[in-house]
Amino acid sequence: MALDEQRLPHPPLFRGFPRNLAVRLLAGTDIRATEAQLESFRGFAHAGDPLADALVEEMRALPAGEGRRLFERAVEEGIGAVSDAPGALAAFFEQVESVPCWVDLDKLELASRAMTRTGLLGVYGPLPDLALMGGYLASRADKVLVRAGDLDKKAPRRLAETAHWWVEVTSSGGLERSAEGFKGIVRVRLTHAHIRAAMARRPDWDYDEWDAPINQIHTVGTLILFSVPFTAGLRALGFRFSAKERAAIFHFWRYVGHLMGIDPEILPADEADAWRITWLEAATEFVPDEDSRRLAQAMLDATAATHGLAGDDPATRLAAWILASLHGSYSRLALGNHSADVLGIPNRPPFHAALGALAIANFGLETARRRVPGATRLSVFAGEKTRRAALRRFTRQTQADLTYTRE
Repeated sequence: MALDEQRLPHPPLFRGFPRNLAVRLLAGTDIRATEAQLESFRGFAHAGDPLADALVEEMRALPAGEGRRLFERAVEEGIGAVSDAPGALAAFFEQVESVPCWVDLDKLELASRAMTRTGLLGVYGPLPDLALMGGYLASRADKVLVRAGDLDKKAPRRLAETAHWWVEVTSSGGLERSAEGFKGIVRVRLTHAHIRAAMARRPDWDYDEWDAPINQIHTVGTLILFSVPFTAGLRALGFRFSAKERAAIFHFWRYVGHLMGIDPEILPADEADAWRITWLEAATEFVPDEDSRRLAQAMLDATAATHGLAGDDPATRLAAWILASLHGSYSRLALGNHSADVLGIPNRPPFHAALGALAIANFGLETARRRVPGATRLSVFAGEKTRRAALRRFTRQTQADLTYTRE
C-alpha cells in the first residue's frame, strides 16, 4: 500500500457541525482512510472466527449434549480439567487462556473503575442510544437479528442481556479467568459461531449483498460500540475522563477483542485506532435500510420495559413517552439528523434542551468529584450498586438468558 495515497472524504456520519468538529477533537488525529486501507478492511467481510467455527463443527460431530458439556466444564474449570480434550476445544481455550504480553493489569483495573462509576447513565445512556441504535445503521449486520424474528418482543430482552454482559465484563476483576465477565465473553463468542453456522445453512442468506454472517467486520464493529460511543457519549453528558482513564478504557476493550477472536490486523490498539475503525465502519457498513428502521423502532418501543414501567394507565404512558423522547433526542444529537430521520427517531427539540441541562449539571458534579478526596472511590461504589440493582429488575422482567446458552 502506498502510504502517500490520498485520504478519502468523511462518510455522512462525520460530516456537518458539530460532529465534524467533535471527531477531530475526540479522535485527536486525522482518522480518514485511504482507498487501499478501505479495501483491506473490506477483505474481512467474509472472515469468521476460525477457532470458534472449528469448535462448533467439532461439537456437532459429538453425541448430543456432549460438546456443550465439555465446553462448559472448560469454561468453569479450565481446559486442564477436561481430560483428552478434543482438538478444536483445546485450541480454542489455549487462545483465550493465554494472556497476551501487552496486557496491562493496572490499566484493566483503572478502566473498570472508570466505567463502573458512570452508574445508571453508563447503562441507560450510550449503551442503548448510541451503541445499539447507532449499530442498527449497519444494515448487513442487522440481517441476523431480523432473521431471529419477533423484534418487538425480543428488543427488551436483547438489551437486558447486553447490559448484563457489559456490567459483568466491566466490573472490577471482570476479565480475570474465573470471573463471570470472562466466562460471558467466551460463551458469547461460541454463541456467535453457532449463529454463524446456522445462518450459513439458510437458503435465504445472501452472501453477495450481506457478506458472511457475524463476520470479522461485524465483530470489531460490535467491540468499538462499547468504547468509542461510550466515552464520547458520556463526555457529551458531562462526564469527565482523564487521559489516563481513556487510554485504560481502550486498552481494556483491546483485550476483550482478543478474547472475542478478532483478527489482530483490525483489533484497535488504542483510542485513535478505535476511531479509525469507527470511520471504516461508517464508510463501508452504515448503509441503513428498512430493517435498520424496524430495529430502531423496536428499541424505542422497548423504553417502558427498559425502565421497568408496566401498565397501560395514562401516567405510565406519559412517563414512557417522556423517557422515549429523551432517549431519542440523545440518539438524534449523537447520530445526526440524517441518520435519525432514516431510523425514524422523532425530533423533539425541548428534550434536546433537557439533555443540555443534564450535561451541565453532571459536568458540575464531575468537577466536584475530581476535587473532593474520596469522591471518586465513592462514585465507583455507588455506580456498581445502582447498576446491578437496576439490572436485577430489568433481567427479571424481560426473562433474559444470562447463561448465553441460547443459540
